[in-house]
Amino acid sequence: MMVAPLVLLVDDDPAVAQSVAFALETEGFRVRRYGSAEALLEAVEDRVGEGAGLRAARCLVLDYHLPGLDGLALLNRLRAASLAGGAILITTHPRRGVCEDAARVGAVLLEKPLIGGALLEAVRDACGLSRLASEP
Repeated sequence: MMVAPLVLLVDDDPAVAQSVAFALETEGFRVRRYGSAEALLEAVEDRVGEGAGLRAARCLVLDYHLPGLDGLALLNRLRAASLAGGAILITTHPRRGVCEDAARVGAVLLEKPLIGGALLEAVRDACGLSRLASEP
């Protein structure tokens, strides 16, 4: 039996985090939610406990506008900690240059509100799953 891909989700808005997690879990993904960049980094640094399992994450969904570290800085820290999953930055009103910055580090940028299947398709791509493979 194949283990569902793990997605790490960081968003400081509980309503957004809950709705994104629900949508992904409904499609068969395992989702770990964090309310801040620092909370995820702390979990990742726990090399024997929770952090050991997080390294298997196939996808990172990171809000760009977070208190403290922004999503791009968080992504750079996660890459330095050897988390190699595909990356998706989500944001409302991206500032000029964010799209280019995201592309430079290999991340996809999606603008909120997340309408339709754009996020799901991006997560599938990040996990290396084709749409046809995930449909019955």
